[in-house]
Amino acid sequence: MIESNQHIDSQTEVDTLETPSDHIARISLEPFGNQEDGVTVYLEGVLTLDHVTDIHQKTELALSQFAHVRLVLRAVEAIDLSVVQLLYHLQTLADEGGNSLELIHELPVSMTALIDKSGLKIKLTVE
Repeated sequence: MIESNQHIDSQTEVDTLETPSDHIARISLEPFGNQEDGVTVYLEGVLTLDHVTDIHQKTELALSQFAHVRLVLRAVEAIDLSVVQLLYHLQTLADEGGNSLELIHELPVSMTALIDKSGLKIKLTVE
């Protein structure tokens, strides 16, 4: 787990999170460009309430160190409302802090339709 006094370096960091119900999520951070340009946070697997704290901590750390952060949802098997709410919150944090948070996804239409139906105005870009 990344603590608030840690920094994201040029190496890719990967965490695999397993919950008691065997819902596995993977979070990885990868700087892009000249490393000072920004960082990409990749989220994969089953994204549920069990993973919200880790996703929040890593993305907030990235936003504190980089002006531009890409949050990429790929190979997502399931996503629950708590993660959708977190994405909305992170987008609001980035906007208020003057950061750029780009949410990119490879989600099926059925998942994006449910996100739209939640009423939260999340700016998702299709990869």
